[in-house]
Amino acid sequence: MENKLLVGIAHGDVNSVSYELIIKLMLENKLCEVCTPVLFGSSKAAAYHRKALNIEGFALNSIQHPEDANAKRCNVINVTDDAVKVDLGRETRDSDEAAMLALRAALDCLDAGYTPVIATVGCDEEGQVYNINADTAAARIAAELHAENLMLMTDIRGLLRDKEDDDTLIPVVQVSEVPYLVSQGIIQGGMIPKVQCCVEAVRRGVKRTFIIDGRIPHSILIEMLSDEGIGTMFI
Repeated sequence: MENKLLVGIAHGDVNSVSYELIIKLMLENKLCEVCTPVLFGSSKAAAYHRKALNIEGFALNSIQHPEDANAKRCNVINVTDDAVKVDLGRETRDSDEAAMLALRAALDCLDAGYTPVIATVGCDEEGQVYNINADTAAARIAAELHAENLMLMTDIRGLLRDKEDDDTLIPVVQVSEVPYLVSQGIIQGGMIPKVQCCVEAVRRGVKRTFIIDGRIPHSILIEMLSDEGIGTMFI
């Protein structure tokens, strides 16, 4: 296998649009230029969605272990029962179980040093697509992993007392202070759900959560390795 970053992709809910997004992403082949993708999912579910999307010329390379991945192909490790039923737009016991099996397999590989990617999308019975807040998913996953830290990267410095002035950055916030900051209008708009995810993660056992500016080069390293940090820490 070529020496490229090996990236694991958990298939999420087999009844949602996650397979559509994954298949279309892999079809571009640009993904294989920068990494070796490994889908933790189901060849059968992938074939169902490929047929439903009327996509030709797309096939997954079935493997048993990440080390067997073909760097020039889209690889899949089957982690679900071959009999898994796809019922688009419905939440079913089978789809829930399939999602958890893929997540557990991806997390096992995370422990082994691989990088998993989780699709946080869903759809209803009519096929209407919904964007499930990725921060919400990240908060719950961090708690399940018993993570010490959770980083949320965005396009602002962090939590600001004046959203128009970067110099008003609040470096540390106690989760107990959040309701007051909301009532004062300091936490508002799109920052509310992001902060709520930070609070949820801390309350579920994550030691610290951070909102940092992903536009700053090496922002994660600066936040973690410097005394002053660059964003807002919630404890």
